[in-house]
Amino acid sequence: MRKLISFAFALASFSATAFPVDRHIAFERNNAVYIANLDGTNEKKIADGIFPAISPDGTRVAFNTVEKTSETTYVRHMAVADVATGKVNVFKDVPSEN
Repeated sequence: MRKLISFAFALASFSATAFPVDRHIAFERNNAVYIANLDGTNEKKIADGIFPAISPDGTRVAFNTVEKTSETTYVRHMAVADVATGKVNVFKDVPSEN
C-alpha cells in the first residue's frame, strides 16, 4: 500500500504531462483536470481537481481533489480517473495534512 501511495503522490506532483502512447496531454484549468491532443484539439474534462499526471500506459490520470470543509479550511485527497470510462476513485482514507 505504501508503494501505491508513494507512486500516486509522485504522479500527482506535475500539472501537465503527456500520454506516451496516444500522444495526448493532461492539464489543469480552473481547478479541473482535462486531456487533449498535443495540438489542443479534442479537449475533454476528466474531473474536478489539480496537479494531473498520467500513468505509464496512458489509461489513468492521477490528480488531487480539493474539498472545502469549512469557510477557511480545504482538504486535498489523491484521486485516479480511468480515461476510457471516466470513473474516478478518490482515496479519502489516505492521511493528508494539506
